[in-house]
Amino acid sequence: MWRCERLLTIDSTQREALRRIADHFNCGEGFGLWTTHQTAGMASHGRSWRDSPHGGGLAMSFAWPESENATPQQSAWPVRISLMVLEVLQSRFAILAGRLGLKWPNDVMSGEYKLAGVLVSRHRVAERWWLIAGIGLNLGWDQDPDLDRPVTSLRNLGLDAVDAGDLVQAFAAGLSELIKEASQATPWWDRYCRFDRWQGAHVSVVHPVTGDIIAQGIHRGISAQGKLRLLQQATETEIAYGEVSLRKVAPIL
Repeated sequence: MWRCERLLTIDSTQREALRRIADHFNCGEGFGLWTTHQTAGMASHGRSWRDSPHGGGLAMSFAWPESENATPQQSAWPVRISLMVLEVLQSRFAILAGRLGLKWPNDVMSGEYKLAGVLVSRHRVAERWWLIAGIGLNLGWDQDPDLDRPVTSLRNLGLDAVDAGDLVQAFAAGLSELIKEASQATPWWDRYCRFDRWQGAHVSVVHPVTGDIIAQGIHRGISAQGKLRLLQQATETEIAYGEVSLRKVAPIL
């Protein structure tokens, strides 16, 4: 099991993980950091992660050295880790069974509401590549935060008392297994598609900051590399999961 350290408060668990890698704090081994209070959390697409008030958000970062023999499947970390987060939550809390879904490439949803998100970054430190997986999970809050997108929490889903430290250890164990599995030709994307509630829908791939539409079509699932399979006028193309976001749109009749 990875060593996972709780931080009472920190600017960002991801920034702290990178600082520790640069300082050779961990001697080349994987490790985890977590907190319920970030002051400058990081989210995808350059956004800041809005911390839930009064410790209502769980922020985790797991760092590990990248395998020298990384396979194409291992380039799909945000997609694969979001699947792992969903599966861990459903396995630990029976009340969540059948209530969670995935939004490509890195969100765990309940209906149209975001419950958790994943951000994976890659860093070159001392001639070695490191991966840092940040996971943000909404535990609960007294008043719903004012955000530009609908969100939910474990409390809203009926889970009032959650042991955050125990949950972090479960995610660490899930990620450890995922890293071992990544070197094998495991058809994980079939599992992902079972939870992808938007598959078959008409979607727009948009720039997350400008909102410009990059592509539109029918969501046909994902590839083994975690790319979105998009059907456009009878032609299927694959969209990489980089700086893009997904929006559901009404079909053109």
